Amino acid sequence: MKLNKLACVALSAALIFGAKSVAAGQEFVGTTLDHMKLQFNLMLTSQNPDINKGSTVLWSYSKVKLTNKDILRLLANMAGTTWPDGAQLEYVFDGYRSFSASPKDENSNDQLVVADRTGTNVLFYAGDGVDNNFSYAYFDLDPFDTDGVYQGSETARGSSLGQESYGEVYFADFYFYADYNYNNPDTVVSSPKVSQASSGYWDLWGGGATTETYSEKWSPYSDSGFDNITMTLVGGGYYNDNSQNFINGTVMGVEQWSQANNPQPGVVVKTVGHKSSKKH
Repeated sequence: MKLNKLACVALSAALIFGAKSVAAGQEFVGTTLDHMKLQFNLMLTSQNPDINKGSTVLWSYSKVKLTNKDILRLLANMAGTTWPDGAQLEYVFDGYRSFSASPKDENSNDQLVVADRTGTNVLFYAGDGVDNNFSYAYFDLDPFDTDGVYQGSETARGSSLGQESYGEVYFADFYFYADYNYNNPDTVVSSPKVSQASSGYWDLWGGGATTETYSEKWSPYSDSGFDNITMTLVGGGYYNDNSQNFINGTVMGVEQWSQANNPQPGVVVKTVGHKSSKKH
């Protein structure tokens, strides 16, 4: 949601002076007030090595679930750190970065992040990832890669009093890339911060569909709404140097807001979510 001027000033000041997460005392790299909480429910299927039994060759594959706990562990290995209790996965629509967090591109606010338990303090920009002497890695997740079709309605567009609701289907994509032997291909683990479980080469990618349901109501004195998504994903690629893998499942996102506006006398202020009108 759009920030008022006082909130922007406070956030900027906190970031300039190197604010830390109050709960964990851990430095954070950005702040967000417009984000979606994510829930991963993926399945990774990997081909096992062939087993020779006499004249018979046995083929098989193994499956492992990837939930938020697993994604957080993978991103902690990527960042070379541990997360404080309550760390969560989010998709951010805005971003107020500290000077130590340089975006990978101009439009990198819209990306997967790790946030602390408050949801507003960003600990790691997964889409930006890491690029150092030990590792080159990132997790690019885009639920809204390409606009699709939609239906819904809006009442009183451009007015201080109105409502908007719609459902839309988008093309979604993801890319999880990690080379943990980036500048030293002869070693198994280049960095002591990277666990054995995440050593080697990862290159998992794919796409799918995002179904979004959006609703918002606003007046000169309040703004409330929700934005929910379900991503249905399929993909494959390399996992721990194994090139035969298949990944599928869902990622769900939930955002809700309810805030009071305090317009000055004679001034109408419309404060909205991250989409002020359907075609943005």
